[in-house]
Amino acid sequence: MLSYLIENARIVDPVHDRVFDGSVGLAGKRIAGVYALGQALPSAEQRIDARGNLLLPGFIDIHAHTDNDVSTARKLLSQGVTTVLAGNCGFSPEDLPAFFAECGEGYPVNQAVQVGHDTLRNAVGLTDIFAPATEVQIEQMAALAREAFGQGAWGLSFGLEYDPGASAEEVRALARVAADAGRMVSIHTRCVAGREIEGLKEALDLALEIGARVQISHLVYMYTKELLPQALELIAAYKDRGLDIGVDSGVYTAWSTYAYSPSFSEEGLANNGVAYEDLIIASGPHAGEHGSAELVNWLRAHDDHAGIICDPGAPGDVEKALLPEGTMLSTDCGKAAPGEGHPQAAASYPLFFRRFVFDRPLLSLPEAARRTSYLPSRALGLLSKGTVEVGADADLVVIDPALYDSKADFPGVGSPDLAPTGVSYVFVGGRLAVSGDGVLPNVSAGGPLVCREA
Repeated sequence: MLSYLIENARIVDPVHDRVFDGSVGLAGKRIAGVYALGQALPSAEQRIDARGNLLLPGFIDIHAHTDNDVSTARKLLSQGVTTVLAGNCGFSPEDLPAFFAECGEGYPVNQAVQVGHDTLRNAVGLTDIFAPATEVQIEQMAALAREAFGQGAWGLSFGLEYDPGASAEEVRALARVAADAGRMVSIHTRCVAGREIEGLKEALDLALEIGARVQISHLVYMYTKELLPQALELIAAYKDRGLDIGVDSGVYTAWSTYAYSPSFSEEGLANNGVAYEDLIIASGPHAGEHGSAELVNWLRAHDDHAGIICDPGAPGDVEKALLPEGTMLSTDCGKAAPGEGHPQAAASYPLFFRRFVFDRPLLSLPEAARRTSYLPSRALGLLSKGTVEVGADADLVVIDPALYDSKADFPGVGSPDLAPTGVSYVFVGGRLAVSGDGVLPNVSAGGPLVCREA
C-alpha cells in the first residue's frame, strides 16, 4: 500500500519537457508510481487532492549558507526547497564528521556541504586575508581538502572576495585536488575594480586547464550593468568548448555580505557606483537603517560580521543572468536573527516563478523546474533527485500557481522572514514537511548527504 497518493495534480516533468494531469504515489522515501489521468489508482494510507495545483520536484538550492542553521533551512523549506548545498564562498564547517552527526540528528531539508578555501587557510594558520599561502601551506591545505573529500564533502568552494591575497598558484593547486577527486569547484570570483572579468576568466580557466567542474556562484551578485553582458559572453565562449561549467544566480540585484568585505570600503563603494546612504544595515541594533560613512566605517572597525545589503544593479540584470540556457536558481541565503537579513532565504523561489513563469511567460514550467531542480541535481550528482519519476526520491513540492507568491521584504521595508503563500504541500524523503498552514512543527525529514564517490 502507498503511504501517500497525491491525486489530480498538474505534474511538471523537467526531463521530458511536459506538463500533464495525473497522480503520484509515494512509498517510504521513494516515488512508487506516476499515474496518468483516468488510470486506475492503488490504495494509499493517505490521499491528497491536489486539484488546481502544480506538482514539481523539490527545489534544490545549489548555493546556500545554511550550514546546519535550522531557522534558515525552515525558511527555504517554506518555499519548497528540499535540498541545499552548504559550505559556499570559502566558508565551511571545521569538523565535517561532527557537522554530519549534528545534521543527522534531524534537519528540515537534505543538506550537502563543501569544504571551504577560507576554512582551509585558517586551519593552516593563514589568517591574514591579504597574504598568499606558502608552498608548505598549500601542501597542507591540499592534504586537508583530500581528507574532507574522504569524509563526504561534495566540492571545494572559493570566496576570493574574502581572501584577496590568495595567489593564482594557491587556487589552481587546490582546484586540482578537487578535480582529481571528481568534486565540483564553486567560485565566488574576485572583485577587483576594473579587473572583474579577469577574475571570472581565472575561474573558468580552472575548467579549461585543469579539467575541474566549475560552478560560477551567484552571477548577478558579481556582475551587473555593463559587466554582465561581458561575463555572459565569456561564460558562453568557454561552455561552447564543451567544458563542464555551471552557473547559478538569484532573483535580486541587491546582495548582502559582511561589513569587513572590501566592497564596503570607500573605494569599493565608489567602484560599484553606490553611496553609503544607499546601503541597508541588515543585522544588529541598526537593522533596517540606511548607511552613512560614519556608521559603515564603525561597523567595519567594531562589528565586522554585521550584515550589510548593497544594490549596485540595474533594471533587467536579473533577467539577463537567469534566462540563458543552463543557469540555475540559487538563494545565497544565510543565518539571520528574526527580522534581520536578506529576504532571499524566504522569497527567492516564489519570486522566480512569478517573475519568469506566471506573470510573464519567459520560461515554460518544465524549463523552470529544470533550473530549480533537475540541473542542480545533475551538477551535484544527485541522480535520484530533481525528477518526478518512479524510483526517484520523494522530494516534492505542490503549489497553487494562482497564490504562490513572496511576502518577505528587506529590513526597514518589511519582514525578511515572512513565508510565501500558495505552498500547499512539501514532501522531504516521502514525509510531509509543509502543509497549507506552513512548515510542520517537530518534523525534521531531511538530513546529511554524504558524498562517497565521484
